[in-house]
Amino acid sequence: MHHGSIDLIGASVADRYAADRRLLAFGDLVVAFHDDPYPLARSAVQLLRDAIRHFGTTRVDGIGGTVTRWKIFDAAGADGEGAVIGQEGPQQALVEAIDAAAREGRLDRMIVLHGPNGSGKSSLIERLLLGLEVYTHTAEGAVYALRWVFPKAPPESASLGFGGVKKEDDRVSYAMLPAEEVAGRIVCEMRCNPLWVIPDSERSRFLEAALARLPARRNESFRELLVGNLCPKCKAIYEGLLAANHGDWHKVVRHVQVERIYASRRYRSLAVVTQPQGTPDAALQPISGGGLGAGLPAFLHATTLHDVLGDLPDANRGVLEFSDFLKRSLEMSKYLLQTTERGFVTVGNLLLDLDIVFTATVNERHLDAFRQTADFPSFQGRMQFVRVPYMRELAKEVRVYERVCTELARGGHVAPHVPGTLAFFAVLTRLERPVREHYESRARGLVHDLTPREKAWLYAEGRVPERLDADDARELRRLLPQIRDEHGAESVYEGRVGASVRDIREALLRASSRRDGGCLAPSLVVDALAELIGQKQTYRFLQVEADGEYHDAQALLKATVEELGDGIVRDVQDAMEVVEQSEYDRRFQAYFQNLIAHVRKENVRDAATGRSSPVDAALLEAVEKFLPVNGPAEAFRSSLVSRIGAFAVDHPTERPLDFRRVFPDLYRAMVRAFFADRREAVTRVQRHLLLWGSPDFAALPEPDRARAETTFKGLQSRGGYCPSCARDAVDFALRIVAG
Repeated sequence: MHHGSIDLIGASVADRYAADRRLLAFGDLVVAFHDDPYPLARSAVQLLRDAIRHFGTTRVDGIGGTVTRWKIFDAAGADGEGAVIGQEGPQQALVEAIDAAAREGRLDRMIVLHGPNGSGKSSLIERLLLGLEVYTHTAEGAVYALRWVFPKAPPESASLGFGGVKKEDDRVSYAMLPAEEVAGRIVCEMRCNPLWVIPDSERSRFLEAALARLPARRNESFRELLVGNLCPKCKAIYEGLLAANHGDWHKVVRHVQVERIYASRRYRSLAVVTQPQGTPDAALQPISGGGLGAGLPAFLHATTLHDVLGDLPDANRGVLEFSDFLKRSLEMSKYLLQTTERGFVTVGNLLLDLDIVFTATVNERHLDAFRQTADFPSFQGRMQFVRVPYMRELAKEVRVYERVCTELARGGHVAPHVPGTLAFFAVLTRLERPVREHYESRARGLVHDLTPREKAWLYAEGRVPERLDADDARELRRLLPQIRDEHGAESVYEGRVGASVRDIREALLRASSRRDGGCLAPSLVVDALAELIGQKQTYRFLQVEADGEYHDAQALLKATVEELGDGIVRDVQDAMEVVEQSEYDRRFQAYFQNLIAHVRKENVRDAATGRSSPVDAALLEAVEKFLPVNGPAEAFRSSLVSRIGAFAVDHPTERPLDFRRVFPDLYRAMVRAFFADRREAVTRVQRHLLLWGSPDFAALPEPDRARAETTFKGLQSRGGYCPSCARDAVDFALRIVAG
């Protein structure tokens, strides 16, 4: 390597080291504390709360409206790799639990994430740990721990500066001594806050002086600073130094070295995950008299000092996750929960104070069994439960399988609709039938008659069945939040039972293995799902008793296949270029501009020219021929304007409104109805496409051949199909129609 490059690297590392303020003297820490006491005094749960807030929030679509999403779960520190898709509800519950504890200054309960296998429990905690890592590398996320430094004795001294010193050592601090002048250095495995060397009797006054300059910080809890204690090893050193210096506290703190520490899962610092087979605990290891111990002052040679080892000290002042918590023995679980509640652990004859955010993941079946034990009531008070169900939002579930398909695309083309087909089937398996008795009499039949397919689209887009009139459609949309939350208080909540991502991914990989280097076509995916539902003894979601079409795997697969067929037919229609996409968009946008003006009894204003013109009643009627208008037209129009207003309130920054996004169901209905009259022509083109490349295709009349060629090229250029999967998809869609 060129010497210039080495010099640049060295200079860069030195600059970063200095900018990060990796080492401080105690006096430097005091100055920083008076500038702002909170960052240096906060507890582990406050640190985690601040890390969450550091990344901020955004608003995203949820079932029934927009919801808050915390960006820490987007894995910003890993360029989005491993981001938790969806699960905004559990995110919010988890953040609220952390925020509530941070306001008190300490979390005295274990946060338990529970749900079915593969619902994303561990992923949520992993993203918190990653976010904590990133945050502790920022200036505002700095965390400091206590170290002890002992200088080498001057040549004329007999005992390293303690007892019998011939020359007074007037240095204010030993924290920045060069390595050659250091006789010994003691690291605190518990990462004691350096501020704890201030006697507890003086801390309140010390804090009050800082808060007088920054009164806004009085809203924060300083509990950990005021009641925290040095660990036994640091306490022994502190007391020894105090005695050796005859009570001169200033001479004690000059031995304090303040070192910045960082959260790291890899190096088990402030971020620790314990597997079920592990034994989360702490152990003691005496510091030997040789090596490091040989450089300590004489008065410490008579004091037995211990290093503390294990998961608890590694995680102290950070986060500890117990993976599959209930797979441990009951006695171990009791011990851990008592440790959580009391905030300390006894190791040998030493008592170690702990400042840890205890989290755990629990499988729902294990939690059910645990709830039946006599000890559960006492455990319950020491746990804060956060439910993590399977996702019920189609668009977010699609993104999960798009990730997998991106990986599979390295081995060959993946056909359109593959992620969507998998996601649709997965969501259908997770839905529960609405219970009549949960609703007022007028709505009972309305909600009970929803099919899984209709309910999935109601959740996804607020789309109501086209069979409903305007009043029933409006009522169903009004009931959406109640339908969404209907089973929330029950043990068998919606999203507890169903196909997991792991189950669906296994089916996808099985389909991929059969493509033999070719395209992963829709028919292969459907065949893999058919095999999946045939393994009733393997998958628990297939063992649930059906309620109508709900949890009827065959019916759900049939609905998925029909949805896939509709999607392929739409692609063929678009590729035929009978009507340009822009023309649909223009007519749809113009319809709603005229509709709003009509309901408000105003003129229509042209955004481009600024001119006003009367409402085009003919346009309204022409478009409504293709829309599911059930009941009086005026009632239908008023309900649409109400929906526009509600959407605008939920999406205040979206101007002008894209009415395709507000009414995706109506947009599809318009396009679908437009082509209904042309179904015969579409089917004809599909049949011709299957002849592509054969002598029979060459024998087709020239207009038919030209239309098929245009469609085939459109499927590839606009639809994302390859020649292989285009024919497979068309054949598949025709078989659905014929079947």
